[in-house]
Amino acid sequence: MTEWPLGTTALRFRTEFFYNRLTSTAWTQAVVGTELVATARRDRTLGLLGTFVASPFKSHTVTPYFVLGVGAFQSHLAGAPSADPDSAWVARDGMGLGVQTGLGLQVRLGAPSLLVEWRYGQALNGVRGVGFMPVTIGLAF
Repeated sequence: MTEWPLGTTALRFRTEFFYNRLTSTAWTQAVVGTELVATARRDRTLGLLGTFVASPFKSHTVTPYFVLGVGAFQSHLAGAPSADPDSAWVARDGMGLGVQTGLGLQVRLGAPSLLVEWRYGQALNGVRGVGFMPVTIGLAF
């Protein structure tokens, strides 16, 4: 990710690229409506986002912040159409909008800052996999 301050405000703009992959066993099922259905064995999402980062304070040592972003998500779901592990695999791909929102904490350590974020991301395209909630820990320079 790359981030830029927006003037002298406590608002920043971030561009980011991410990759998320979830896997499950052949026997994993989900409740959809009133029936049990097989879940995708592989659920992958690539994303390129523009995100606004807003914090109530600009220069405190410990600063909470909120993120809200939108961008392009490419989704891939693959798996067996039934719980039978020997059934043929089906794959679907989709491209479209996706969103993310979350909370973070920035701890200024001098030149670098420690960032801890918890976000929720969801593709909004026709091949919509499960929403995901990554926890991100990193350094900002």
